Amino acid sequence: MIFVQIASYRDPELIPTVLDLVEKSDNPKDLRIVVAWQHDDYESLKPIKHLIEYIDIPYVDSKGVCWARNLIQSRYKNEEYTLQLDSHHRFVKGWDSILLNMYFECKKLGSNLPLITTYLPNFDAFTDKYINEIWQIRVEKFLDEGPLFLVPDPIKNPEILKKPIPARFYSAHFSFSNGNICNLVPHDPEYYFYGEETNLSVRTFTHGYDLYAPNKIIAWHQYNRKYRRTHWGDNTNNSLYPWWEYDIASNKRHNNLFSSNSNKENDKYSFGLIRTVKDYENYSGINFKEKTISDATLKNSPLFL
Repeated sequence: MIFVQIASYRDPELIPTVLDLVEKSDNPKDLRIVVAWQHDDYESLKPIKHLIEYIDIPYVDSKGVCWARNLIQSRYKNEEYTLQLDSHHRFVKGWDSILLNMYFECKKLGSNLPLITTYLPNFDAFTDKYINEIWQIRVEKFLDEGPLFLVPDPIKNPEILKKPIPARFYSAHFSFSNGNICNLVPHDPEYYFYGEETNLSVRTFTHGYDLYAPNKIIAWHQYNRKYRRTHWGDNTNNSLYPWWEYDIASNKRHNNLFSSNSNKENDKYSFGLIRTVKDYENYSGINFKEKTISDATLKNSPLFL
């Protein structure tokens, strides 16, 4: 079974995403789809209600995407695998079989805990335009607030790739691994938005997960937000939910965690004990204390696990 996690905030693309996810699956009966449905009074789940389980959240009660993802993970029921997505995707035919094959390829490469994750190539639901490139994640800089600023990066010469490739960073809109990651490395609900992927890149690695980018297109992601509402957009002038205060608190939490640079055994939102943060820094070319990035990392040079 694959535990599929989808956090959706007032997104008209949720229904097409779920329908395409199920239609393109080789084994749809093996999917357990849980949606954090953050909605207004006019939205309906009728076309997909029979395909999903959902957490009913009036959008005015939402506390942001990391909070919603944490809620979904609390519904985990020991499925063997999990796939985390956003609510605006399209998929290749047989995506689940392809992902499982990639997962076992990573096992053959010597990884005990593979984690397949990337920024997916873009599509536009309104023009039906798809970018048929294989993308990975590249870091551009440290943000002034503390977290890393990550961007998509097309893989050069993808035709030579026979297996998934080692990756430095985690994508929250597409990650596939063993289901127990929901217990071992849950999303921190006190993060707001930025910092989530920096946090999970390091936490998954220090818990023993090996990050890989897929060597084939699995799905596409719609990056354009103009067609939908956002949590911060809805709360810009809302004194009852000043999102910027949550964002400031989130960045403070992030910087406190990374300035300590240590593993805390009894904190499930801290780093793991299998590897150290220093191990991640050596692996990735990132120095969190000095806020430096190696030239090889800036260029996204290939690395090895």
